[in-house]
Amino acid sequence: MWRITSFYKRQGSLNRASAVESWLPNFFYPATDAMKAVGTCRAIANLPFDTPIEGLPDNFDAVAEFWFDDLDQARDGLINLREIQAGQAWQELSDPASPAPWIGELRPVLDAGPLGIKVIRAGRPAKGVDARDALAYWRDHHASVAKTATQFWALLRRYTQVPAVDPENAEAYPLQADVGAASVEDMKAAFAHPEYFSIVQPDERKFSLAGKLVAERLYFASSRELIALDRLKASEAA
Repeated sequence: MWRITSFYKRQGSLNRASAVESWLPNFFYPATDAMKAVGTCRAIANLPFDTPIEGLPDNFDAVAEFWFDDLDQARDGLINLREIQAGQAWQELSDPASPAPWIGELRPVLDAGPLGIKVIRAGRPAKGVDARDALAYWRDHHASVAKTATQFWALLRRYTQVPAVDPENAEAYPLQADVGAASVEDMKAAFAHPEYFSIVQPDERKFSLAGKLVAERLYFASSRELIALDRLKASEAA
């Protein structure tokens, strides 16, 4: 399964509520219609908390996901999405710092129940580490290391790796993951836990660039997923 991810950062003169209210009808729903034409099977709008939560990332205002079961269809969808983002509506709504969308492969590791919070994280390889080597280590080893931090891992309900299809693309953030927990409190507790700092974070440093600048890493904390299209559930029900 493949996913296009599109981070949205509002234009400076807009407040968050009005920006997201405009983003949905002027970008997300038209983009969903465009993706239907090339075979998307799921379209999700990740929506923000009403007010920023202390200690959690707050760099963006929404994130769109478009899922495909065929990589060529995903590439066609990415072309369509970039055309939409070249239009006037997107230009009026978005900050120029909003990153370009990219394609990743969906690799679920943990899915253990409903979420109270979902954090979408995307980063770049550590300095001196080739992008494909970083992806290979992350895909093949990091989750196993993280699971040894048993108390940290028990606080999570979702961990999905979304490695970029074209990691050498300068616009992509190759190391993308969705991390979910039952509550904001559980999420904070997980990433403040001694096991995170002693086991998980040192392993992250082997492949992922440390930093909080947008050029280095993207973060978005979502309060809920708005699912506009889900052909996967429809096919399962059939």
